This record gives sequence, C-alpha cells and structure tokens, in this order.
Amino acid sequence: MRISKLAISENENTARLSATVSHEALEKSEQDIYFEVGIQHKNYLRAFYEPFILACFPAALLHGEKRISVEGAACPELISNIKSAMLLQKRWWKDKNTLPIIEYKNNRILDLAPHGTAGFMSGGVDSLSSYCRNISLYTLKDPRRIRHAIFVYGLDVGDPNKMERKDIFEEGKNKLVSFLERNGCELIPVYTNARNIEPDWRFYEERHFGALLSGIAHALSGKFSHCQLALDSRADFADEWGSHPWLNNYVSSSGLVINSTMDAYSRLERYSFLAQKPESLETLRVCYMMNNIPTGEINCGKCSKCTRTKVELLSHGLLNDAKTFSDKSISPDLLRGLIVRHPHEVEYVGEPIKRLREIGENEIADHLEEQIKKYNSGPNIKDRTINLLKSFDAKFLNGFLKTTLNRREKNP
Repeated sequence: MRISKLAISENENTARLSATVSHEALEKSEQDIYFEVGIQHKNYLRAFYEPFILACFPAALLHGEKRISVEGAACPELISNIKSAMLLQKRWWKDKNTLPIIEYKNNRILDLAPHGTAGFMSGGVDSLSSYCRNISLYTLKDPRRIRHAIFVYGLDVGDPNKMERKDIFEEGKNKLVSFLERNGCELIPVYTNARNIEPDWRFYEERHFGALLSGIAHALSGKFSHCQLALDSRADFADEWGSHPWLNNYVSSSGLVINSTMDAYSRLERYSFLAQKPESLETLRVCYMMNNIPTGEINCGKCSKCTRTKVELLSHGLLNDAKTFSDKSISPDLLRGLIVRHPHEVEYVGEPIKRLREIGENEIADHLEEQIKKYNSGPNIKDRTINLLKSFDAKFLNGFLKTTLNRREKNP
C-alpha cells in the first residue's frame, strides 16, 4: 500500500486535506482520500501523513499488504504505536498475514498545538454522556475541558454502504450547535471518504473504528493537543472491537494524545450524566438506519438500536424528555427486534431490567431476560445457519451475498 500526494486545498467554502492511497496486494484503483471542513475551520487542518497512516493500517493488515509506503516524513512514536496495534489485532483475529512494514522518508517529531481538548460528538449516548461529564468537572478556562467537538459525515451518516442522507447530518448538526455553544464548545463538522479504503461495515466496527477516529482527530489537530474517544462499553464488557481501550492506547503520536473515556461507567450511569444536563436529550441521535428515518427526524424510532435506547431512557425516567424520539411507544413488535448477539449487548440489555420492574414494566423486563438466556445458551439453528451462510459467502462467493444486500439497503 502506498500513501502519496499529500495536499491541502481550498475553495470559497471548504478546506481539504487529501492524499492518494493505492494498493499493492489488491487489484483496486487508487483512491483520493480526504478530510474536509468548512473554510471557517481551515486552521484546524494540519498537513502531514499521520491521519492517512492511521486510516490505512487496519486495511493493510487485513488484505496482506507487505508494506505501507509513505511518501514523506512520519512520527516515530506513532509508527511504534501502530506496530503495537497491528500485533494486537493480528492476535485477536488470528491473521496469518505478515505484519506490514511501514516505510517513510525520515522521522519527524510533531509539534503539540496549544494545549486544548477535543472530543468526538455523534449525538449518541456515549459521546454526549462523556461531554456532559467533562463539562461538569472542568471550568471554561481549564484546558482539560472539551472546547472542540468533532462531528463526522462519512461514518454512520454517510456510510458508503447506505443511502446518502445529508439532511440527517444537517439536522443533527443544527441541534448540536445550539447545545454546545451554550456550554462554550465549538462544533467542527468534518466530511471524509476514508471508509472507502475498506467499506465493509463489519471491518469498520471490529478493526477500523478507533484508528479512523484517531486519523480524523490528527487531521484536525491544529488547535488542540488532546482528544477523547468515548467507549461504548464498560471495561468489564469490552470485547475484541475496533474501539477497544487497548487499541486506543496505540493511536497517539508526538503531536496528539488520544484518551479513552467512559469505560468506568455502565449504560445507566451514563444516562445520569445526561440527566444533569437535560437539554442534551434534545440532541440525542442513535439511529443508523438511514433509509428508515423520516425527513426532519434524526432517529427512526423503530430499529433495534432506537428501541434499546428508548428502553434505557424509560428505565431512567428520561424517555419523555427525549424530544428526538417523536414516537415514544415500545410495542411488542419493536421488542421482538431487540436481540442479543454480542457480549457487550448483554450489558445494554441486562442493566435496565431491575429498574423496569421497579416501575412496573414487567413485559419489557421479561423480554430482555429471555434474550440474555438465549444468548447464554448459544446460537439457535437460525443463527447457526446465518453464520454458515456468512462464512460460505466470504470464502466461496467473495462477499457477493453481502454486497447485494448492502446495495439493496442503500437503494431500496
């Protein structure tokens, strides 16, 4: 894999950091990968290769690239960290590929920007609770307070496997700007196509997520020296995942420190931070089902993730305050879509049960308990059949079935 042609370009409205990525182990056309902001945020961009190295290394390992060749200088601290990250991923996923060698022109220690703290802000429970906790601890003048919130188009909204919904991004952005400005924080909308390096959604979740977020943060690190990544699970429920706290230890450089947050807090504990800032609930965006979200909304209210979030809000007494869910009902039909498939989902589904029983929502609590029992007893015939089909598709059909299904979802 080669990374070359680093450039910053501007027009009347936008500023863009870009580089060209080409594969050597795959027959794939070269790609121009970019990170783009509004012209008013151009001073956040830094012209260096580190964002692209971070965005590329998980795909290079996955596809058996022998090297990552960088046409320029690189930070030796980051290169060392990335080697550690690849060693960990190679162990987790039992990769038989040789570890790619990172080749670059010379070492360059990066300058730290004036001390300040950024955080990613999707509008989800994890990023919102992390932000609310942070501003409850640190005053406006404290450099540890989050003063820069990064909101990305090209991850869940802008997923290359789904239909394009820039209207949802704009709606979410408008809600966040109002909330953040009241608390002395600037929202930085950024647009990227970096997921096109390897667009598979499972790869993104399991291997790419934390590294890509760090790449985006590095691209924007002209005005902050630290950036927080809010984890989606408490430490004892963390599994082998793209944003595992171990992996996040290996995505810092001499020019930017990446810190994981919220791994000490359960789901319901996170809602307690939102309850301290109830206006945060007016920005809550959790839905990934772009084709099901009505115009003017930012959540569909019906998918499993929306349903789970409504259950969590209900158990914490916050559902009526969550204005981004216009339909607050939790019907038996919606509950049937709430299925436990991963270890971290046991945390999500299990924790509200006691509170639900305390408020008399026994039907919902019974369903959640049944799902945990099913998960603990192992996959049923349907799940085993689906897993076999996925393995057959990957091994013998080169992902044809998955690509077809993704295309149907993107263009219903």
